[in-house]
Amino acid sequence: MTAVKKIDKPTEPLTDSTGPVLRGRFKVNMPQRLSDLESGANMVVQAADVQDPSVEYFAVVSNPYSSFRRFMAQAMSENRIPGMVELMAHGTVRFSETDACYVSVFDMLRGGRLYREGEAPLEESIVLDLVLPTVATCLLNLHKSGLTHRGIRADNLFFADENRTELLLV
Repeated sequence: MTAVKKIDKPTEPLTDSTGPVLRGRFKVNMPQRLSDLESGANMVVQAADVQDPSVEYFAVVSNPYSSFRRFMAQAMSENRIPGMVELMAHGTVRFSETDACYVSVFDMLRGGRLYREGEAPLEESIVLDLVLPTVATCLLNLHKSGLTHRGIRADNLFFADENRTELLLV
């Protein structure tokens, strides 16, 4: 067994003055970090669609030392999984001559995190009326697709909208 994981060589050209771009479409804005969306070792930054700048996205820049489940990313990009944030694109992005990372671009989450460590416990009505139906639906759809989620916990649940009516699992 080896501790080294092969990263596919990016097909994108080396970053120019506009910054790194995934799949020729999603600009990864490294200076615009979204630390409120971060959980774990990966970095989250603002992303922009070069074809439609009015739509907002976020990009997860994977830590090169963390494991990445490419098969799940592929399945998520091929099928919309109700209850999960939508994956728009994924792949290896070159940030410099010697730096390349795996990047996943998702629809922007607008309502914030459901729960933060150290906050008061969630109200029972929120758990019963919003959390359980969302997570159950998501798990059912993941199972139908032959997939699993390794991090179902309160800090991976976000509100999709500013009115905080729709909950999504990240």
